[in-house]
Amino acid sequence: MESFPEHLKISRSAETLDPEGISVEKYIENLEADLKEELERIIREEKMIGEGRAAQVFEVSSMPRSKCKACVKIWRRDLLDLKLKDPIEYRRIQSLEPEEEFNFQDELYMRGFTSIPRPFAFTQVGDFYAMGMEKIEGYTLQQIKDAGAQIEDPAWKELDRMIFDLNINKEVLHRDIHEKNIMLRTNEDMATTKQLKGELVFLDFGHSKRIYGRPMPEDYKLTVGKNVLNYPQDKSRVEALKPNPRTPGDNIFAR
Repeated sequence: MESFPEHLKISRSAETLDPEGISVEKYIENLEADLKEELERIIREEKMIGEGRAAQVFEVSSMPRSKCKACVKIWRRDLLDLKLKDPIEYRRIQSLEPEEEFNFQDELYMRGFTSIPRPFAFTQVGDFYAMGMEKIEGYTLQQIKDAGAQIEDPAWKELDRMIFDLNINKEVLHRDIHEKNIMLRTNEDMATTKQLKGELVFLDFGHSKRIYGRPMPEDYKLTVGKNVLNYPQDKSRVEALKPNPRTPGDNIFAR
């Protein structure tokens, strides 16, 4: 078993939680203890609920002290090797360092963009980088599409508004928005209904970037040595989700 640090790095957004019956300080202490125990179990059992090229996401199954719904994102161990062997490929997979991503997400949440999982804590355990964060109950747009379901509410214009808010008001580019990185937070079950209602949430800020003013083409590029990586513009891969009156059954968003 890897040796664990005495404390996790707790986010500022976690400190805005409103626990019932106890102080915020005591709640954060409970949350830290819960996450620490769950990290040990997750690394031991390795039961995932999702994965990407950079990291795997694990469900937190037991939070007896804080009773918080959480999950843990653990970056792949081989990323460390890749960073040394092929820094260009590493930056294609992980633009921000893991702790930078945690700080970025925490700052964005604190600035009022709450359509993201609230980050709770960050730590490094041996070769593992791990972030504890809010677990979003619901489905990705890819899952909704694959199931032949539709989003009845919110409408397409809400996704449009969110991207505008992120780019223009918060001066942030996600640079990796697509069907697997957008979730519908909902309590509805796709097994019983195909017309879903909920709230849209952006996931995975590993390719994000702060900007100043309106996005420019150069903001979607990253220079590593003599190489230039080109990221897709925020809306380039979600335009296909836009409602088309001629083929309503092919769209995630209902008319």
